Amino acid sequence: MNEQPDDPYGKVATRWEWVNANFEKYFKFHTTTFTFFVEAVNLLNRQNSSIINPITGRAYEYGDATPTGWNDPLYPDVQPPASPFPFNPARYLTPRNVLVGARVRF
Repeated sequence: MNEQPDDPYGKVATRWEWVNANFEKYFKFHTTTFTFFVEAVNLLNRQNSSIINPITGRAYEYGDATPTGWNDPLYPDVQPPASPFPFNPARYLTPRNVLVGARVRF
């Protein structure tokens, strides 16, 4: 495995894995072309971590250990200024998206 110098969690974090699929069906009627399509991004709905918890190597889930600088939901710091809990929805990449549509070309 190649190591990247700008990837601080390369030895801790899991790899990203996803499957994308695209299906198109064309119909021709005189000079007009009709296209029906289905496109799927992250077809298997893998939860690929984007914001890595450096202790576990994956995105934070409730109950995981947290670094010292994070506000741990198990032992919350409620005195101001308190940092937010690590439940950022951006901690995972885009979930499954399916696009169904049609195109008409004259």
